[in-house]
Amino acid sequence: MNLTKYILLPLLLVAGGISASALTPREAFIKAPADIIETIDSITRLDMLDYYDSGSSVASRNAFGGEASVRSANDVSITVSTSNVAEVTLIPLAAGRDSVLLVINTLALPTPDSYAVTYDQNWHLATGMSLPDHNSLDLWMLPSGRNVRDKIENAIPFVPAIYTFNDGTLTMTQTLSKLIPADDYTFVKPYLRPSISFKWTGKNWKQVK
Repeated sequence: MNLTKYILLPLLLVAGGISASALTPREAFIKAPADIIETIDSITRLDMLDYYDSGSSVASRNAFGGEASVRSANDVSITVSTSNVAEVTLIPLAAGRDSVLLVINTLALPTPDSYAVTYDQNWHLATGMSLPDHNSLDLWMLPSGRNVRDKIENAIPFVPAIYTFNDGTLTMTQTLSKLIPADDYTFVKPYLRPSISFKWTGKNWKQVK
C-alpha cells in the first residue's frame, strides 16, 4: 500500500471541522461519515483512489466482502460503486461563502432508482435545501393524464428514477419502462414527463419549467 495515505488520512480527519468550501469531491469521499458511506472505511477509500489513479481495474472490498471501486472522479464530482448493485455520487456545491454537499445514492435493483440528500458543511441535513420525493405522481403527470389518473395509478406501483448532475442541474429520469409490463408502459408513457430537472441556485433547488 501507498504509505502516503497513512500520512494524508489523519490530516484530512483533523481538517474535518473546516467548511465544505475547502472540500474537493475526493476529500468529500474520504471524509464522509460512516452513516453516509456505511460499507467502506477511510483507508479502503484511499486504496480505491490509488487504484483509480493508476488505471487499475482491481476492486477493493467493502465491509461485507463485496466489490467497491471508484467509477469516475473529476473537479465536480466523484462516483463510487459501493457494491455490485449500489453507487454513490458526491458533489460539492457553492452556497454563498460556504458550500453544501449533494449526495446521490443509486440502487440497481429491482430497477435503477436514485435518491439525493443535500448536507451542510458539517454533514447535517441542509434545512430548506431538500429535493422533492420523485415517487410523487404529481411531479410526473402531464395535464393530459388528469382524466385517466385512476388508471395510471393502477398501472404504476411506484415511480423509480435515476439522477444525473450536470452544470448545476440535477435531472431525474424515470425508469418505469424497466419496472412495469410493456403494455402498461405503452399506456402511461404519453401522460408522463420522461424527466424532471432542478437547478441549484446557490441557496436551494428550483424546478426547471
